[in-house]
Amino acid sequence: LLGFGAKASLVPFHTWLPKAHPVAPAPASAILSAILTKTGMMGMIVVVCDIMFPSLSFGRLVLMLGTVTMVLGGILALAANELKRTLACSTMSQIGFITVGLSLCILLGEENAVAMSGTFLHMINHTLFKISLFCLAGVVIKQTGTGDLNEIKGFGRGKILLHIGFLLGAMGISGVPGLNGYISKTLLHEALVELESPVFEWLFLISGGLTLAYMLKLYIVLFWERAEGEAKPVKLTVFTWFPCLLPALCYPFLGLFPNMVMDKLADYGRAFFYAAGTEGHIRYFSIENVKGSLISIAIGIVLYLAVVRVFQRRKQAEGVLYRQGLPGWLDLEKMLYRPVLLRVLPCIGTFFSRILDWFVDGTVLLLRRTIYRDNSTEEKPVYGGRLIDILGECMNVLRNFWNLTFGRRHPVQKNYVVAFAGYKKKISLYGEMLSKSVSFGLLMFAFGFVLTIAYLIYLI
Repeated sequence: LLGFGAKASLVPFHTWLPKAHPVAPAPASAILSAILTKTGMMGMIVVVCDIMFPSLSFGRLVLMLGTVTMVLGGILALAANELKRTLACSTMSQIGFITVGLSLCILLGEENAVAMSGTFLHMINHTLFKISLFCLAGVVIKQTGTGDLNEIKGFGRGKILLHIGFLLGAMGISGVPGLNGYISKTLLHEALVELESPVFEWLFLISGGLTLAYMLKLYIVLFWERAEGEAKPVKLTVFTWFPCLLPALCYPFLGLFPNMVMDKLADYGRAFFYAAGTEGHIRYFSIENVKGSLISIAIGIVLYLAVVRVFQRRKQAEGVLYRQGLPGWLDLEKMLYRPVLLRVLPCIGTFFSRILDWFVDGTVLLLRRTIYRDNSTEEKPVYGGRLIDILGECMNVLRNFWNLTFGRRHPVQKNYVVAFAGYKKKISLYGEMLSKSVSFGLLMFAFGFVLTIAYLIYLI
């Protein structure tokens, strides 16, 4: 679960996602957010709906992780001061929505048809949203050279295609009725109501409000704030507008005819989730379902006015300034992961390694002083062989010549025959130890592997 969750940017392994999106090109960010995070979700679906079904304790764990990811992602997105970082944190929050729905697939047991439909459809909807939004963000950054909200204020004024695409994406991902995001979020909300847990239901509605708040912030910055410089026209080819606007044009079609389109799409994923089929048509636009969406919208407007307009937006003499919502030091990677990996774990490892090292050395010393006592007698000279003896005798001749001439004051007393024989013995001993070690075996394996690969390449 945690391995696939890290791929999907699930808390607490989400820190890579907000850092990867801002530095990646817009098409790469679109694929990263829309497609690659879903591969992690696919693995989580197999774990939850196949391997661990129907473990309620495991379902509650997934529900907790999904809820924290959903809420925290929305807070980080609202606090961000950069276009693509906001969308990246939004991806994290929407993955939380999907994970909450996935947990309901196991918690509701055999009555998980609605939860399954909401989970699967929100995966599809989020993919459509983020392809369009990240490509539109790429248009903005390509034309302005930056994604800083203070630098791109008012860029979208008068740009009708950019305006329509971004507005549809913002409304769709916020769950506004009439668009496809409303359908999947309504299904997830209805599944939470079936769980009968008011706390998680309200956290779900508040997270929906956070989504509207940060998308409203981006929309007002791009299309309603006054630009400080001259307006820059957008000169793009039809191939650039195609991925920006085509997904956005699908939102109303999917959202206005949910029983004809969205329910049919959900049926395609039912077998993969091992979920039961729904009975009858779901009344998506009933008063109760629209009421849940309106509550999230109202919460989003309140959050925008209370957080963005009061704390993040400042009017100055030179214009409006948007501030970072959270301090830079409030980063889980800086606060936890780096200290643990670079300081705490090395200290713990060094401590236990030294204890083991002292234990081994102490055991050896104890054995040498008790059972295997050291031989105090001087070791006899070792015969080094004929060649070694000849080299030693030659060195002894040179030693005698040195002592009679230049080295009278400090004569050399070493017997090189004995010294060379000792050196040979040590080298032989070290070579024998090396040949019996694991490292030498691995080295020989690597050498043989390289030769085998080279031979295969030669045959090809």
